Amino acid sequence: NIVCSVIVMLVPSLFGIFGLWPWLPGEPWASQVFMPWQPITHAFVHADPVHLMLNMLGLVMFGAVLESEWGTRRFLVFYGVCVLGAALCQFALATWMAYAQGRIAYAVGASGGIYGLLVAFGWLFPNQRMGLFFLPMTFKARHFVIGLIALQVALALFGGRTGESHVAHLGGAFFGESMFSLRTDA
Repeated sequence: NIVCSVIVMLVPSLFGIFGLWPWLPGEPWASQVFMPWQPITHAFVHADPVHLMLNMLGLVMFGAVLESEWGTRRFLVFYGVCVLGAALCQFALATWMAYAQGRIAYAVGASGGIYGLLVAFGWLFPNQRMGLFFLPMTFKARHFVIGLIALQVALALFGGRTGESHVAHLGGAFFGESMFSLRTDA
């Protein structure tokens, strides 16, 4: 993630190749196009150093615990499904926005996958205490995750154009919940 993000930050034209773009076949006004690798590569590219740092912090904090609990193979499958689920949701919304509103939105970042990891962490460790840097209190993991998901729903519905893909976050969380619910061992 770090290497890919730094390369793309140094060569911004690579955002068009590795970021996730909507489906716009034959549209003369479309400067970038969807390519089949983008649902995967968009998760390795980040918009700026802060975006990269926050996503990698989440990946280390939650991913390390889940990988330790599940093993590397199961963790990678789970995380991959969450990333692809986030990409699917973002892709569908971005394609609809392009045709219905004439707005082109692309996505980069691992946030959708991280939200899937958050959901799994909340399921596995519901009573684990968690806090935020700027709040002098902690929350149970299940309440923390529910609060973050509720915030993403509110921002998706009423947040305006923040440049953040709340739908991708929700997509990653949804696919994470779906994958976690399908597990056969607890």
